[in-house]
Amino acid sequence: RLSGGQAVRSSTAAGFHQHCFTAPSGFGQSVRAGDNLVVWIYIPSGTTPNEIMLQWHDGTSWNHRAYWGSDYTGWGTEGTASRYRIGNVPTARDTWVKLVVPANLVGMQGSTAFGVAYGFQQTNAGGTIYWDHTAIYHDEEIVYVNQFYEKNASTGEGTAHYYFNGQ
Repeated sequence: RLSGGQAVRSSTAAGFHQHCFTAPSGFGQSVRAGDNLVVWIYIPSGTTPNEIMLQWHDGTSWNHRAYWGSDYTGWGTEGTASRYRIGNVPTARDTWVKLVVPANLVGMQGSTAFGVAYGFQQTNAGGTIYWDHTAIYHDEEIVYVNQFYEKNASTGEGTAHYYFNGQ
């Protein structure tokens, strides 16, 4: 299931790094009461993140954040849906770790998710994080964020596109 084959890899430089996507108009996914927002990450040995942050876009703003570790970015208001601390940075290394955020803690229940952002802060250069399966858990149903890569035949350049399955 988690092969890392489609994982996004964060930069190895010191500082804050972020990857994000937004779905095209009409391709969002509803987030219902009781849903969990889930992302699988892989932290290699030697990586010492100070903060791991996830953000969701509701079609209007990115003010739906959860984080683990220390407060480095200061975006949003601490203790609210715009900046909610879940706990410490996971200590497991060299294995996939599931990050789970109850949608109500970040103000996403009853909304439509149009985007996800993955971010992390590290003081020292050299570490990285791999971000893989991203999903909304609706009771027993799991709605994954999918990705496809489109290559321009004339230029050879590519673009990654993201969408929620079932859309």
